[in-house]
Amino acid sequence: MSGSTRRTVRHLSGNDHRPAGELIWKGKTFQRDTVVNNFAFGPTGLAGTTSQDGNGNTVIDYSPSGPGFLTDRISPNADGSYTGAVYVGGSQVGSFGLSR
Repeated sequence: MSGSTRRTVRHLSGNDHRPAGELIWKGKTFQRDTVVNNFAFGPTGLAGTTSQDGNGNTVIDYSPSGPGFLTDRISPNADGSYTGAVYVGGSQVGSFGLSR
């Protein structure tokens, strides 16, 4: 995965879109083994390192930026988009979608 992506923020159930979240979060930019979250305000955003989990999923670890309790897990979909989940302290707290 490389380049910038568009985003869709969803509630944990995946059915309830969150427009307020979409006003703040603008997607992710992937480069090699790193990712940066793009926000509508502030500097470049929250950066993390990426790895593969062995099941075809990309795991984003944000501990290099400070919040070691925060991770994302991104799974590819057949249509070329991605489904992501946000974890805080190992518990899933939200989900999102990504497309190019």
